[in-house]
Formats: sequence, C-alpha cells, structure tokens
Amino acid sequence: MENTKIQLKNSEQIKAKFAEITTPFINQMSDKLVTSLYDVLQPTVKTHKIKAPIINKFKDDMINKWTEKFDTMWETKHLDERITALNELKQQYELNTPNNKAWRAHGHTPEQQTQFIRNRQMSTFICYMQDLLEKQSKELQELILKVDERRNFFNEVSKRRSKTIEEIDSKLVELQNAYTTAGE
Repeated sequence: MENTKIQLKNSEQIKAKFAEITTPFINQMSDKLVTSLYDVLQPTVKTHKIKAPIINKFKDDMINKWTEKFDTMWETKHLDERITALNELKQQYELNTPNNKAWRAHGHTPEQQTQFIRNRQMSTFICYMQDLLEKQSKELQELILKVDERRNFFNEVSKRRSKTIEEIDSKLVELQNAYTTAGE
C-alpha cells in the first residue's frame, strides 16, 4: 500500500478507495490462513481439504461483509454530511489565509497580531535563562573553590608524605651504615 496523502472530495471516492484498499489486502491472505479462518467461522463443514473455489468464495464473502459493514458504518455515522461540512470548512479556511486580509477589520495577519505576545514570552524566557545561568555560575564558582581547597590539601599531604618517606629513607640509610660500620 502506498504511504501517500489521500485527498478525496466526496463519499463515492472514499467508498471506492476503501474497496480498492481492502480487496488486495484480503486477496493477499495465504490459503493456510484462509483455511484456518474458514475452520473457525464455518465449523459445520466436515471437509478437511478446502478446494480453491471454496477459498476464493470465502475471500469474496469476506470482502462483501467488510464492504457491508463499511457501508453500514457510513450510514449510521452520517459521514456524507460530515465530509460535506469538512469540505466547506476547508474552503472557508482557504479564504482566511494570511494572504487574504480582507476578512480582518484591521488588516493585520495573525502573526502581526500576536507579535507582542511572542516578544513578551521570549523576553520572559530570556530572563529565566539568565537567572538560571547566574545561579549555575555561582554554584560553579563555589565548586571551583572547593576543588582548589581539596587540591591544595592533597598537594600538602603528598609533599608531607614524600618528605616523610625521604626522612625514613635517610634514617634507614644511616641505620644501615651504622650497622655495617658496627659489624666490621
């Protein structure tokens, strides 16, 4: 099936399009599926092998039933009147396009009429974003200070550690020298 926009003007075109869509859909059904549907819907038939004419008859009956149901729905929902109303509204809309300013007393397009509202909304949004940016900037500065404090603390700890290790190494060397000189 095509994935295009269907533009239909009256009910006869829509009914024809429905038949055009449903008939190939049902005809593409496999014989195995039709056989299982036939077994469910016609339990009184005792035949195990359904011949091709019976399958085709079943498909034709299915198309007819779908078409009947569609027609019934069409009549009960008064779709003819609704399509006519939609076509009239469409024509009215085409007359009320922004290029056709004659129907507006002041002659402004909807965009021109709502420009001040959109400007106010945009300025409010800009103020909100600026406030949010300032808040995030303050939080960032606080976090940068904390990171610097932690970095300095760890640098001091690292320096003390390396200094202590050097002291321990130097004392160890002294002790080893003293032990070797005492042992001689």
